[in-house]
Amino acid sequence: MTARGTMAHYLDALLPEISRHVDLRLIAPAHYRAPAGVQTLGFRAPDARPLRGFALADPRGASVVWDAIVGDRPDLVHIFNGVGFPWAAVVARRARRASIPVLVTVHDPRRHPGDYLSVVNAPARRLTLRAATSLHVHADIWRSVVGPARTFVVPHGSFAPRFLRRRAAGVRREPLVLFFGRIERYKGLDDLVESAVRFPFGMRTAIAGRGTPSRRARRAIAARPDLFEIHSGYQPDEAIARLLQRAAVVALPYRDASQSSVPLIAAGFGTPVAATATGALVEDVPRVGGVLARPRDPRSLSDAIVRAGGSIPTYPRELEFPALAPHFAAMYADAAT
Repeated sequence: MTARGTMAHYLDALLPEISRHVDLRLIAPAHYRAPAGVQTLGFRAPDARPLRGFALADPRGASVVWDAIVGDRPDLVHIFNGVGFPWAAVVARRARRASIPVLVTVHDPRRHPGDYLSVVNAPARRLTLRAATSLHVHADIWRSVVGPARTFVVPHGSFAPRFLRRRAAGVRREPLVLFFGRIERYKGLDDLVESAVRFPFGMRTAIAGRGTPSRRARRAIAARPDLFEIHSGYQPDEAIARLLQRAAVVALPYRDASQSSVPLIAAGFGTPVAATATGALVEDVPRVGGVLARPRDPRSLSDAIVRAGGSIPTYPRELEFPALAPHFAAMYADAAT
């Protein structure tokens, strides 16, 4: 139901590979340009988030989507994203009544602090999950959280190849700690900014992404501009690749997490990872040889970043999408029965 940013990256990587194993039809917003060869039905949804919410609450739109699904006579409906939108609930319930199995990917098994949109979406989310015949999560840690439905675990795949294609020649490593991605309250940027004053002399922190740091973080950055560089707004792939080439450590100071694509991207560039032990990061970070810190503890975070510096990460190629696609296909076969 949404296909921008990281979700678009996910679809770009997954769809060509899974299409080699199963026949699929993608139903997605018209703004998303699917990879060549993927059969797609695009529906119109406003760009503005509040307007998009109203549009996806209109039952007429859900009926158009449902008519397309019924026309294809699928073995399985996979609701990959937008679990909290009313359309998803309508489609899931109609599919269940029509005896079509429904697989739902649960990207966020629990609500992040400060994510008020999830409160609004909660009723539709509950209806969608109740209608599901099986669920997909990205880490074993979430099996006991998502509920009693049959649950499959297929890990989050690596987006590193997308960014590695954008590497530039002649970029050298620097004593730089990198935080990149959408800036949200639960991602703990305040803790990273506070920990930066404890880094060894000469180490700086780069913050790159869309969103506004808290007032507290902005004041701390303004007080020590020598310790920070800010790259505000959406960063294209080329900019992220250059930052990853420059960085000595990638930091994920999250106060809460579902899972993250960042550890695999960093490891693909040979950049060590330091993160907090929350959510699926407790699985994602050790997998790449990263260092874990206590959440909401700037001192512990600083120590983890220093320990990670200079280490050599492990990049698990088995988590690239050509290797993961057969696991998705096997999940579909099981979920369809």
